[in-house]
Parts: sequence; structure tokens; C-alpha cells
Amino acid sequence: MGTRHGLSVGDSTGFYAFRTNKIEISAISENDSCLIISTNGKGLFYYHFTKKNVFPIHEFAHIKGSTINYIHFTSWGDTIIQVQNQGLLVINKQTRDHYPLETRIQWIAEGNNKDIWIAPSENEAPVIQSVYLIRNKQLIPINHHLTRRAKAVNVIWKEPFSGSIFMGTSGSGILALPSMMFEQYEAKSEYHQYRLSDLCEDANHNLWVVGDHQWRIPLLPTKLPYQLTFRTEYFNDFLVSPSSDFTQTICKNQTGAITLQNQKIYKIKESLKKTTPILEHIQKCDFLKVIDNKIIAQHSSRIWLYNDEGTITEASIHHEGLIAQVEKFANSYWLLSQDGHITNASNDLSHQTLINEEHPFIPSSITAMATDGKEHLFVTDGYETLILLTEKKGQLLEFGRWRIGKDFPGHYLHWILIDTRQNLWIGTDKGLTKMDLPLFLREGHAKFINWGRGEGYDCANSFKAIESSTGWIWVLSDAKLMRFYPDNLQHQSSAPRIKLTHITKNGIEANVSQLVKTRFFGGQSNAIDLASNENTLSFSFDAQDLTNTERIHYQYQLLPQETDYGSPTQQPMVYYPALSPGRYRLKVRAYYEHMPTHPIEQEYPFTINPPIHRSIYAFIFYAIVTIIVVLMVLDIRIRGVKRKEEQKNKNQQRMALLKMEALQSQMNPHFIFNALNSLQCSVLENDTEKSLHFIGLFSKLMRSTLDNASRHLISLKEELDYLNNYIEVEKMRFSDGFEYVISVAENIETDSLYLPPMLLQPHIENSIKYAFTSSSIGYIIINFSKVDNNLICMIEDNGVGRSNTQHRKRSHQPRGQSITRERFEILNEFYKTFNDYKFEIEDIYDHEQNPAGTRVTLIFPIIDAPDTYLEKNHHVYPTESQR
Repeated sequence: MGTRHGLSVGDSTGFYAFRTNKIEISAISENDSCLIISTNGKGLFYYHFTKKNVFPIHEFAHIKGSTINYIHFTSWGDTIIQVQNQGLLVINKQTRDHYPLETRIQWIAEGNNKDIWIAPSENEAPVIQSVYLIRNKQLIPINHHLTRRAKAVNVIWKEPFSGSIFMGTSGSGILALPSMMFEQYEAKSEYHQYRLSDLCEDANHNLWVVGDHQWRIPLLPTKLPYQLTFRTEYFNDFLVSPSSDFTQTICKNQTGAITLQNQKIYKIKESLKKTTPILEHIQKCDFLKVIDNKIIAQHSSRIWLYNDEGTITEASIHHEGLIAQVEKFANSYWLLSQDGHITNASNDLSHQTLINEEHPFIPSSITAMATDGKEHLFVTDGYETLILLTEKKGQLLEFGRWRIGKDFPGHYLHWILIDTRQNLWIGTDKGLTKMDLPLFLREGHAKFINWGRGEGYDCANSFKAIESSTGWIWVLSDAKLMRFYPDNLQHQSSAPRIKLTHITKNGIEANVSQLVKTRFFGGQSNAIDLASNENTLSFSFDAQDLTNTERIHYQYQLLPQETDYGSPTQQPMVYYPALSPGRYRLKVRAYYEHMPTHPIEQEYPFTINPPIHRSIYAFIFYAIVTIIVVLMVLDIRIRGVKRKEEQKNKNQQRMALLKMEALQSQMNPHFIFNALNSLQCSVLENDTEKSLHFIGLFSKLMRSTLDNASRHLISLKEELDYLNNYIEVEKMRFSDGFEYVISVAENIETDSLYLPPMLLQPHIENSIKYAFTSSSIGYIIINFSKVDNNLICMIEDNGVGRSNTQHRKRSHQPRGQSITRERFEILNEFYKTFNDYKFEIEDIYDHEQNPAGTRVTLIFPIIDAPDTYLEKNHHVYPTESQR
């Protein structure tokens, strides 16, 4: 604060007063270390941040007593001071420049290449508003039509990426002036837009431009007054008068320039107003080029070489078509035809070689070439590759290859140029590209730098470029002429800045600022939650590039739905319909069209929640219910298994008991006693042979009975042997009181069929004991047959029948039938054979319906693999270790 007591400075710790005379502050400026305070009549002071003190600036003591209107410190060290009634001072350590700018300054901005942009105060501005520019120590008023539209320019700002100048005005919005790195001229008059076809610089440093039809050689001197010329300015003031001559091309020679007009070669006089014909013996000429002070001319298949000594060499050209370009490389001439063929010609044109045919690594059609004047030559096919060639020991070698559109932007390459700094310049349909050739030759790595429309290069349809003697590069297109100075070009190495501006959910725009508060940009998963029905989304972005948003390309990828970025598009909006519930991450990649290798990537995570019946809480509920049901089912299952296990144990006990009862029934003491009595009778009768036979049968029967009691299955052959032994013993015991027959069907192999033991003998015993009487001979028929998958055993006798034997059984109830029935029930239950074990008893009657016998039918399943059968039914038949 300036007060009547002096100067006071306040910061976060308080105020500091510095007593001086009465001070009136006119302006304050800030640099890195201090505040600069300008006063009305008291000179300049500076306040040091660290020392917390105010000091006078003695270097500007000469302006003490004057009012300082404005002060500014540039980034390159200049001090700009506007002193009332003394104009504008620009001071640095070496110089002090004065500019007669009396209008009070309202704003100062720094431009490219140490340009200083000045906006005057609205109240003190002249009637025609001007913006001023200090460039190369010249104060230039800018009366451009854009600035003339504004009532006043209040703020000037340079966009750091493109270098464009923006002006905030009163009543006219924001004005944008293009980047000044590239200066453009348009060939037009008030009524006509001209087409340009060629340009060159002559020996007197004049730039010659060839126009179309009646406008022939407009002269544009290189040494123009250094003033701003925007792309809407004309250079029609430099056009010469119309001429009836048809100018095809113009070339530089030792003394000036030569031109090709109406297929004739002319030399342009120093006065620039007259041309004289040269090389008149060449009746017609279609191509003209000056290289190494030698003139190369062509007509049809003839080519002439005219050197500075006046010698003319004539030869026939081997390739067909008109020459489009000539370069000197590897001590020979390289002729490029319009149909894309390259011919290597010796210095006297006597020896010519078609390069495309001899070297397969060179494309069949070449559109442009450029040489560094030493040992390197660039060639391109214009749409696919750019190739660097070199020659070593007479061999042409490929030294580098780059893909158009991949290594540098563009779909078509128009021209290539190597300047005196050994920089390779490439003009494509997407802009301008530079490659540092010495860096590539030294390190083997090509670094490409690109400029496009956003940087001011608006010459995408250019077809030729030259370098002037002063270092400027001129680029020619159909209707524009552009120039730039390589050292003035600034490279925009950063990617564009993008911002999410709109989000719509099912067509309804959401509050982006509210989404930001919910940490949508926080880089965390689940940053924003959406309902299950909010699944049709669109995201809109805004590129913070004020000069040209069309040159920004976008790529989108929605994870995990998409595995890679989509195709580049210029639409800053992406739409996703009917997304499924889940977590997503929207990745956005943005880059300038001419800088595809420098993208910026941003990520926006979001979550679409599932419906309530598919939410995490529902899953927890379902999981709890499922666990309860599973536990209940397991409990029921375990209980059932336990019951089955108990039942199995009971059945095994029952089975063992039944087998024991069956064994006991077969080992009945009465049977043994009676058998021994029969043996005794035989011995007493001295029937030794019969006694021995009986003893053999009886002992074999006892041994078989005991063996079969411990086995689960026996073969049918073993069962037949057992039955034979038993019946023979009974037959001897009953003195041959009955006969028996055992028959087996032919389709039964007794060795390979198996059945449980101790199931047939009790029924045969019943027939022998209860069916027969002493008055008749009894018969027992035992038949085995095989039907489908069953073994059927039928036991039939001719006894008195079951009804006549009931009174005989009352004193002794046989257990054979009941034991067999119970065993069949257990077998059917545990073998899971669906009642394959069956047991039936029926009475037999004669034609008068008198009882004539009994028939017992036993049905067994076919068992031909006993080990597999026992393993499958291990729950019934325990193993040896279990037993």
C-alpha cells in the first residue's frame, strides 16, 4: 500500500512499513524473487521476499519524477517500462530501446521468438483499435481484420502448446490469431484465385513463383519487410503484368534464373523485365533442371546436358516418360520419371541403369527423392514407405526404412527436402515432419517431430519445397505459398488435455460435478455406483485445445468388455447401450493427429449394481439358505446311511444265522445218526465194498458242506457234485427207495456259472423225507436251464404232495423252505437285482386232480464273473479283513 507516510507491505505474518516520502503506487509487477513497485514520480522500488525490505532501483533513477504506467519483466530477462510522456522502454543488460508508444498499456503478453504483444487501454486507444507487436526491435501496429472487429482488446494470452495468440475483447468475445511459426500467402486477387505450379530462388536472392495461364512469373522477394501477414492477406501486389507466354518451370543458374516457356528455354535478364532465348538448337523442351551449374533438358526420349563451358552432350534416355526430378548422388545423375522409374546416368549420360529393376528393395514406383549432396539419398513411393539409400564400394545399400502413417503421420507423402542443416523435411497430407538426419546416422534412431494445422501449418496439399539462401524454407501448394524458419519452429511434445464434460444415463444427463465429488476421477474402482437400470451410458469429452479440436483423435476401451482400444475417431463421445451389471473401467486415449506416438490416457471407473435379487445381500441370503438345506440333506443322508449300515449289519447277522441254520439242517444229528446206522448195518452184513463207498461219499459230503459254508458263491459244477454226494448218501440210507435224475441244458457251462451255496439241498431233503411212501418208488428230477439272463433250477418229485404231508410234519417242522425264502429276500434287497432271486413252490396233480407230487422252482441271476459281482456287492459280502 502506498500512503502519505510511505510504503507498507503485508503478508501472512503482518504488515511492514517503510518510511519514505509520500508515495502513490501506479503499478506492481512480480518476478521470481521480488515485487517491483512503480510509483508516480518517486521512481521504482522492489520488495525482496526473503529480506522483507524495500529498496530503490537505482538503475532507473533517470525516470524518477515521471509517472510509470506499466512495468513487465519478460521470461528472457528484458524489462519493459512505459513512462508517461516518454514512450515505451525495453531494457536489458546490453541495450536500451525506446518506442514511441504514448497510449497507455493495459496488457502485455509474450509470444513466440521473443515477440511482445501489447494491448492498449480502451479509454486511450485511437479510433481504429490496434494491437501492437514488438518484433526484432520494431513496433508494428496490427490492423488485422480480426482486431478491427473488436471495440477494445483487454487481455492477450499465448496458448503454450500451439503458440497461437488469443485476445479477450470488449463486445467481440475471444479472438484467435494463428501461430506465427508459419507465414502463409495466398495467390488471389479481388476477382480470381490463382494456381501455382513452381518456384525457385535465383542467384540474386529473388524468389520466383510460377502461376497458371495468363499470370506467369510473380516475383516475391525473399527480403520482405518483416511485417505480419496472415493467411487472409494477398501478395497480388508482387504479381507482374499478364503475358501471353506459357511458363512451365523456372530454375536458378549462375547469373540469375532460366525459365521454360512454350517448350523454349529463356534466360531472365537482371532487369527482370526481359527474357532472351538460349540453347536455341533444342527445338522443343519438356523438362528443364539446373544442377551443379549444368542444364539438363529433355524432350521425348532425348536428353541434353549443357555444362558451364558451353559443351552440349546429347543422349537417349532409357526409360519412357517425362523426367519429373533430377538429383546428383554418388557422382552420377539420378533421373526420376513421372511414371516412377529411377535411372542412374553417368556424368556424360552415356551409361544408364534402371535402378528399380536391379534392386528389389526399391519400390517399383517412386514419387519423390532427395539427397544430402554427399552419400545419402531418400526415396519414397508416396503412400507406403520412405527409404534411405547409401552407396559403399559401388554397391547401393538400404540404410533405413520407415512406414508412412506408422513412423510419422500421414496417408500420402508429397515431397521431401534435406536442408543445409542436414534436417530431413517431409510434407504429407497430415502436416509437416522433421527428422534429424545426423542424429540417425550417429545413433541409429530416427526421431520424427510433427507439425499440423493446430501449429499453423495449413499446407496439406503442397507438392514442392525449397530452401532459400537465407535459411527460410518455402513450401508451395496449388494456391498457397508458405515459409518458415527452422530455428523458429517450436515442437509441441505434450499430448492434448481432455476433460469429461457430460455423462448421460438412459438419455438423461447426469451432474458431472456431483460425480466428481463422488470421486469419479479418483482412480479408484467402484468410484461411482449406478443402479441396475442405469445401464445405457454415453460419455462426452472436451479437448482443451482452443485452436483446432478437429485434429485430436480419440480411442476408447471399456474394460473388461473390450480387449483393446477401438479405431481412432474424431468424435469426443462414446456410447454403450444395455451394459450388464458389473465393474467397468472406461479408458480414453487422445492424441494429436500429427503426433500419434504421444497420446494421453485417462481412466474412468464405474460400477453398475445388479438388481436386488442379484445383489450381494441376496447372494448371502441364498448362500445361507443353501447351506441350511445342504446341512439338512446331509443330516438326512447321514441318518439314512446309518440306518442302512445298521440294517446291513443286521442282515449280515441274519445271513450268517440263516447259513448256520442251513448248515445245521444239513448237518442234522438225526441225519448223521441214521447215516452211521446205515453204515453199521453194511459193516455187520460184511458188505465191505458198500461200506467203503458209503464212508467215501459221507466224508466227501461233510467236507463239501463245511467248505461251502464259508463261501459266497460256488460254481454250478461244485453244486452238482455236492447234490450228487448228498443224494447218493440218502439213497444208500433209504436202501435205494427212490431214484433221481439231474439234467443240465446244453447251453450251460457248469464251470463258468455261479450261485450262492446251500439253497438247493433243503428242498431235496424235504422230498426225500416227506414226499415218498414205502409202497412206491419215488422219483426226484432236478433240471437246470438258462432262460434270458436267469439260471432256473426246477426240483420235481412224485410224492404225495404238500397237503398229504402236513400231518407228517407236525412232529418236526422243517426249516429248509423258510430259510431259503428269507435268504432270497436278503439277496434281492442287497444285491439290487430287482427280484432276480425268486423262489416258487407248486403242487402237481394228475388228471383226476389227485395230488401227484411237488415242484420247486428257484431262479438265480446269471453270474459269470464272481469277483466283479462280489466287488460290486461288497456291502453284503465283507472282505476277509472285515470278517
